[in-house]
Amino acid sequence: MKKYRGLIIGFVVVLILLGALFYTITVIFSESLYPSRGTFSYYVTIPREIRSFPEIGIIGEPKFFYGCGYGPKPPIQEIQYKSSAHSETILESADNFLKSKGYFLSKENAEVSFCDEGMIYEKDHSTIEVCITSDNGSQNRVQVSKFF
Repeated sequence: MKKYRGLIIGFVVVLILLGALFYTITVIFSESLYPSRGTFSYYVTIPREIRSFPEIGIIGEPKFFYGCGYGPKPPIQEIQYKSSAHSETILESADNFLKSKGYFLSKENAEVSFCDEGMIYEKDHSTIEVCITSDNGSQNRVQVSKFF
């Protein structure tokens, strides 16, 4: 019986590893995903720049989104939250943070679609769009999206 014990434990470990691999692949290729902070899918699908983006004057909990991109749409990861801070404060903090991560302000920094104020940053083959929309007089809706 003792010689089978090692085989059984090995078999169980292999099954657990295969299950984790299957789950990881399923999460990565999900069409749309709204992971909660701290979950496995959060760490697998949301890049560090979005996870550590400064949440200035945050009201409530942030929402995270992952879209794998299909057809002509590129993959996207984003954070959305409501803020009590002024848009200038949020944009200044975003600018400092993204430049410290090696991003630079895009030369084609035209108006960011559907935003009251926004900025576009680039690095290598990725783009980060910071979008601020006045939500309720004293509140702003902040949306930071990373595209590849």
